[in-house]
Amino acid sequence: MGEVTVPLGELIASERSTSAAMSDVRDRTSDVRTGGSGAGAGAGDVRPGRPGRLKVYLGAAPGVGKTYRMLDEARRRAARGVDVVVGFVECHGRPRTEGMLDGLEVVERAQWAYRGGEFEEMDLAAVLARRPQVAIVDEFAHSNVPGGGRNPKRRQDIEELLAAGIDVVTALNVQHLALNAAASLGDEVRAVTVCNPDPEDRAQLYALERDWARWDPGVPLIRLTSERRALGRPIAAYVGEAAAAVPGTRVTVLIPEAEPDRLWQRLLQNQRGAVVAHAVRKDTDAVICRLRFLI
Repeated sequence: MGEVTVPLGELIASERSTSAAMSDVRDRTSDVRTGGSGAGAGAGDVRPGRPGRLKVYLGAAPGVGKTYRMLDEARRRAARGVDVVVGFVECHGRPRTEGMLDGLEVVERAQWAYRGGEFEEMDLAAVLARRPQVAIVDEFAHSNVPGGGRNPKRRQDIEELLAAGIDVVTALNVQHLALNAAASLGDEVRAVTVCNPDPEDRAQLYALERDWARWDPGVPLIRLTSERRALGRPIAAYVGEAAAAVPGTRVTVLIPEAEPDRLWQRLLQNQRGAVVAHAVRKDTDAVICRLRFLI
């Protein structure tokens, strides 16, 4: 996991091109850190006409410690006398991360009803009214509940905070950049995985589906079955059917890979992912994007 401090436009640019956006981030990070009111003296001063600064914790996958690091920074800033509030964080039930909220001011979340359920989102109006120097806002790429709040995307909420002169610390997974890049390469985006009867594979599949649902990228994960240990052919057949349904459509295929924590298992998993991608490319003209999840 790394951290970068960038203008908001650099992250929004990722919707046009992942590689270009990340290149822009690398090129401009040093300038932003050393210019004006960075993360040192004078950081977080709310001054009319001065847009806030955006700091992003960029992680390779969910669960690598981005939220913990954000809250640790919030505590350190507060200890230096900076006015910090937590606009929204998602601890995912991790006790150590939840413990980092102790002593920090947390803005109460807004409650929204949607499709028979109750959902919590950041209360943007409350954070703007509070006018802190720094706001901690987790999950930069999150989509707000439809009809809840005044913006469909959390990045738009963050943009309003920055426009009000409030510095924002947020977090983003590399997968979100990859997803935006995938969407720009094809007409249809499909996320596909293959399940076979092997108990170990099924355990990995359940963990992958759990993490995919937690990530909630807006693309449903489609489970294909294969009684034999064939992986590429079922996906190629599915992509062929999807493309045939709408002639002239290029399909972008996301292949999530559940990456185990043992090195030998990772090597095997990486080889399997490469085999699947090769098989699909050989039989279709689909664009293939592989996304790795640590489980």
